Amino acid sequence: MNLKIILIPILICSFYMAFSQENKQILASYLFINNNSNESYSIKTRISKNQALSEFYRLNSKTDTIIEKNEGIEIFVSNSDTINKMFLISKDSVTFIEHIYTNKKYVPVLVIEKTPQFNWSLTNNSTIIGGLSCNSAYVTFRGRNFNVWYAPEIPTQYGPWKFNGLPGLITRIETDDKTILFQLEKLSYVNEEELKKPFLSKKISFQDYVKYQQSALDDFLQKLMAQLPRGTTMDIDKVELNGIEKKYD
Repeated sequence: MNLKIILIPILICSFYMAFSQENKQILASYLFINNNSNESYSIKTRISKNQALSEFYRLNSKTDTIIEKNEGIEIFVSNSDTINKMFLISKDSVTFIEHIYTNKKYVPVLVIEKTPQFNWSLTNNSTIIGGLSCNSAYVTFRGRNFNVWYAPEIPTQYGPWKFNGLPGLITRIETDDKTILFQLEKLSYVNEEELKKPFLSKKISFQDYVKYQQSALDDFLQKLMAQLPRGTTMDIDKVELNGIEKKYD
């Protein structure tokens, strides 16, 4: 067994640790950072026995700039919409509010997706995070490799965003390229309340959501070409999504 200590401050409010407490739910707060898109959020994840609701609160704004790198070009387009991203996950489905890029702006939409299956590989590695004994796992999901720590002493199958299926609360998630991070920052029990489904009048299917995500790349490339000097040509071998999901099944 590999044992190391990660000292990360987590405020745990009277959390000894039986999730069988009556009329209580877990409230887990995460810091989320996406270095690919220059975004950071605070995530509030409320977890009951059968569902979890994550709401994303923006900590910064994307910049409307073009950044050239050795391996290609990234384009950040600003999203000024004030409706938060939300994800309600249950055994069967994920209902979420996200934003699609269409007609040169971001538009919030409601999407329902079958709950994705994460084929976790559990390891024998362990560590201490914020006073919690954690084990490690990893998974490849929609184009990214995720390294995860979870706390078996807090038995829940649900984590932030769409993550599910581990035998304990997720405390840290990081991609192997260090560009995506979820870090648990605060943890408490709260009084039980109904986890209401996100609602918007504009609904699209998950299949259409995927099409919008991929077609947005073409819009970004057109924007790029419009800002280059007349007559400039570019050979772009591959353009990928820069969100948590890098590609879709």
